[in-house]
Amino acid sequence: MLRYSLFLLCLLFLNVSCQNKSEKQENTKIEKSEASATEEKNNTTTSSNTENTETSEPVNNLPSISIKEENNEVEISRLPQNIDEFLEVRDKISTTPKGGATMFIVACMMYVNSSDNDLAPLTVAVAKSRLQKSSKGYKGYIPNPSDLRLIKDQLKRYPFLPNSYVLETSPQEGYSLSDKPLKFSFSTNKYSGSEDEGKIKLFVPSSGADSPRPIKVTRNDKGLWKADEWSSLLVGIRTPPKADNDDL
Repeated sequence: MLRYSLFLLCLLFLNVSCQNKSEKQENTKIEKSEASATEEKNNTTTSSNTENTETSEPVNNLPSISIKEENNEVEISRLPQNIDEFLEVRDKISTTPKGGATMFIVACMMYVNSSDNDLAPLTVAVAKSRLQKSSKGYKGYIPNPSDLRLIKDQLKRYPFLPNSYVLETSPQEGYSLSDKPLKFSFSTNKYSGSEDEGKIKLFVPSSGADSPRPIKVTRNDKGLWKADEWSSLLVGIRTPPKADNDDL
């Protein structure tokens, strides 16, 4: 009887040991499976984040804008594409009268090229006395009504007008711009005034007009020169010849 009882106890012990070993093995498998799933999830998340980061980065293949001022000429490597680029260029070259005059012409070019006729470049290119407050304007300002009306009407009628102030353009080529840098030339006469007075009249040639046209610029309290009178620059010029669309 005693031997039989000992035999049963041994069987019971062996059964419990095997069960515990099996449970440990099963738990190990579960832990490894969970760890593997967690690692795979983390890798997927990291990969997804990497992909999202790469996709969300802004893509701008355009080179930075370089500037050159020599004698009476101003050269800009390309037209600014937005107000930030415009301000970057303006702050560099509007420290001189010809630089300030250049930026007004560039602002007109950007206005024509903008799908929504963006007024921001024009607003920061002209003297503050030529602005009015507007909740829809850039930093709360837009050009005053009479100036704005003239700008809109003339640039709608002559969208090629601003390009005519770029050297080497021509009516025969539709005032089209080449891949070369934009060059502008300026001159003065005995009635132009002096930079020391903080205001001066410059003359800029147009490839669509017979004589250079005047633009007045004034210096603001930050030392930047801005357009203060430009109506002559918006007068019509020679119209480009109509293209022959006969494709026969």
